[in-house]
Amino acid sequence: MKQISTKIKSIAAVLAITLVLAACNGSYQKTPSGLAYKITHGKGKETLKQGQFIQFNIEYRLGRKDSLLFSSFNRSPQFMPIDSAKLHKHDFTEILMKLAAGDKADFIMNVDTMVKIHMLPSYTNIFTKGGTLKGKIEIVKVYANQEAAKADMDVAAKKEEEIRAVEMQKQMKEKSAKDKVLMESQTKELKAYAEKNKIKYITSPLGVLVEVQNEGAGMKADSGKHAKLLYRGTLMNGKVFDANMGPDAKHKDPIDVAVGMHNTIPGFDDAMKYFGKGGKGRLLIPSPLAYGDRDMGEIPANSNMIFDIEVVDVVVEAPKPAAPEAHPSK
Repeated sequence: MKQISTKIKSIAAVLAITLVLAACNGSYQKTPSGLAYKITHGKGKETLKQGQFIQFNIEYRLGRKDSLLFSSFNRSPQFMPIDSAKLHKHDFTEILMKLAAGDKADFIMNVDTMVKIHMLPSYTNIFTKGGTLKGKIEIVKVYANQEAAKADMDVAAKKEEEIRAVEMQKQMKEKSAKDKVLMESQTKELKAYAEKNKIKYITSPLGVLVEVQNEGAGMKADSGKHAKLLYRGTLMNGKVFDANMGPDAKHKDPIDVAVGMHNTIPGFDDAMKYFGKGGKGRLLIPSPLAYGDRDMGEIPANSNMIFDIEVVDVVVEAPKPAAPEAHPSK
């Protein structure tokens, strides 16, 4: 059975190569570097010349699955100068001087060739041995020089800015919805953890489960204050990822947390207000209030975090002295 399977794969590979060769030898042509291309001519009569500037659309799709990597079609166009000294082997610029305004071209780049001529430093999970990169280009407009293209470039830049703003809003909305679902599920996990370990907690405004074992004395470590802090951070499975107290401490010096200054994770900022000098407690922080979907070394993405903390001191940082007044030299 294994021999039959291997034979079938070999036949399939031969057929695939035959089809590619047939395409290249038929409607496709080849450049000296082996780039396969096919040009569909538009209404333009004169091919591109040195010193001109072009507006164009381009698209790249990867390999057999035809996965889209990039496309400026239905977006904002690209611009570039025509410089014969900067035309590269085995990409679309190799055929630029054959094109005119309105022309379209399909091209196929070979990953093996890209590695061989150092366009790619090596093969990757995306750009695999024997793979191809398919592209298409359309010359939208030709200008005498860059200055003549400036008005259209400004319009395209504004359009791209608007598109990116819409995309950013969409991504933020999707992330917010995703974080909300994750927050609910992870808060449920942390509450179950607290119940199992008999942890009595209050919930901070953002959603940290805070166990106040000793609230401490004096002013609380609220926004604008500095908390000198000892801590031990673990994942829900008990693995210690960082500590400056206890047997797992990597150092014994308290850290300085500037509360409300956003120089620590949001969950920490939100929970410190419950503690003064000498305060002790435990913080159960859902991942959206920690590192979210970022992988931070020993802390996998979307990890809840549990901190045992001890507040050594709470201080108000002294204002920095004003800079001396400058006097003109006499």
